[in-house]
Amino acid sequence: MTFFKRSSLKLTNFFNAILRYPLSFIFFIFSTYLILRMNHTYTQSFLGNELLASVLGGILASLAQAIFERFFIHKRIFRLVLYLGAILITGCYYYIFLKGHWDHYYLISIRTSAFIVASIVAYVWLPSFKRNLSFEQVFTVALKAFFTSLLFSIVLLLGFYSIVATYAFLITEIDFVLFGDIAAVIFSLFAPLYFLSYFPFYETNDDKLKADQIVALSIPKLLEILITYIVIPLLSIYTLILIMYIFPNLTGQFWSDNLLEPLLIGYAIVGIITLFVAHNINNRLTKYFKSYFPKLLLFISAFQTVASILRIQQFGVTHGRYYVIMFGLFSIISSALYSFFENKKWLVPVLFIGLTYLSIIPPIDAITVGVHSQKNRLESILSANNMLKENDIVQDVVIDKTDREDIIDSMRYLYEMDALDTLDWLPANFSNSDQQFKNLFGFSQYAWENDDESDEIDDYSYTSLSLEDYVILSLDVSGSDLFTIVPFSSENISPDSNEENLTQPIKLNDTDYLLKVTTSNDLFNLSILDEKEDPLITLDLSFLLEASYEYRDTTSDLPIEALTFSKENSLLKLTTVIKQIEIQDHDSFTGQLYLFIDLK
Repeated sequence: MTFFKRSSLKLTNFFNAILRYPLSFIFFIFSTYLILRMNHTYTQSFLGNELLASVLGGILASLAQAIFERFFIHKRIFRLVLYLGAILITGCYYYIFLKGHWDHYYLISIRTSAFIVASIVAYVWLPSFKRNLSFEQVFTVALKAFFTSLLFSIVLLLGFYSIVATYAFLITEIDFVLFGDIAAVIFSLFAPLYFLSYFPFYETNDDKLKADQIVALSIPKLLEILITYIVIPLLSIYTLILIMYIFPNLTGQFWSDNLLEPLLIGYAIVGIITLFVAHNINNRLTKYFKSYFPKLLLFISAFQTVASILRIQQFGVTHGRYYVIMFGLFSIISSALYSFFENKKWLVPVLFIGLTYLSIIPPIDAITVGVHSQKNRLESILSANNMLKENDIVQDVVIDKTDREDIIDSMRYLYEMDALDTLDWLPANFSNSDQQFKNLFGFSQYAWENDDESDEIDDYSYTSLSLEDYVILSLDVSGSDLFTIVPFSSENISPDSNEENLTQPIKLNDTDYLLKVTTSNDLFNLSILDEKEDPLITLDLSFLLEASYEYRDTTSDLPIEALTFSKENSLLKLTTVIKQIEIQDHDSFTGQLYLFIDLK
């Protein structure tokens, strides 16, 4: 086939994908619009959930099309019904789990990611349901489609970037936001449609596959070589190393080694994917692999899942450990099916889809189970230390260090999961800041302050306080005689005075004054001096450097009210807004502030 014929065929398939998946195309158009809008208005935090919903809607629309083609191809009205169902599910999910929760992006991304992954696997699996086609065959189609669309998208991106960069270099300057716009169009619109264009429409009669279906189901020679002579040997060596580690440590380290857990999960994922692809390759090496690897995976997955369950007794359940155990069970059952019940292998994708959907359905979803477990763990520790009595916290400064750390961990998890409201003994408006935490429990959230063997605060590493981003800053200067922006730094302190004085002449009501900024290892002052350099007023900001300051040790952006400080006397009033301050090891700080001076 000539280059032009191949290009024409690819282009035809791409446009056919738009006609075949019209609702998905609309959702992907909307997601592209949202990204372009965020590129130009800098409102990422407000549109992120809408973007997640549009991506989910596009995938659910593709799944609806797959259901229609598999079961209702001769009943056109069902296509509209399924599309309406996809829209309804997307809308309900958005209004229940996404809308109004933009400030807990980490929380909603967990549930949405699981929903998206399960829907993609369901889309890939459906063509093989009750057909002569195996899941391994259609999975290979999906794998080829993914890497091909990724490669084409990257090449297309680099091509457009080169054209735009050359135009900007030779002709005229351009807004660099254009590069983000190009990436948005390619990866949120072109890439998913190109991916879908690789999936052929399978005839109801499986015995009469068309030419495009045969090509789509075939294994490229390059992929066969990659799996046979690179992936399988590497996976075999990795398996040998894991077995060499597990056997000698079965009586000790294996059951408490947290670092091994993510390694084994990655190993299981790569191993199962390799099994799927190797199913369509018939040579001596792949036959040995398909025969022995499932049994080895069964052994390793069983031990790792038991180890993860045992750790629940110590650390409780979190959403991460929930998915670790869930995937461990999936690996055990899948490898058992491949090892002893080959005629039941079709259950493997069904099991994955079922478990993943199960993990997002309350009240047995990963988030709800994790929150419930950590709440019970926290209240159990507090009760054991006599700190929770009649639904009130009783401070106990001699609580065991391990219990303190467990309380801190559980409180942080509940805060991250937006679940502090499940603790009815918490004070109103509790935000889990260090000062509030210390006032409630009697000890800090940070290890250095709970270390009884240390009286110093040199354990600080880095602190950054700044005004919150993506918020329009409005400063009222009507009541001030002077507004100035003041940089400050404790660096380059004079060795003679052990402090640095930055002075700047200023004029208030036609009278000369001096603005003096004094910084040292533990001193931070702003002063107004008269012509004789006598201080008229001094605003002491040294508390920002102290361990007891409420926002110390945080890197979160803060509202303007939290970083506004003032002092006044009969002559002057000073008001300062800290734009940013960075503190390193308590003896070095730098930043910038806004200063308002009012001469009375």
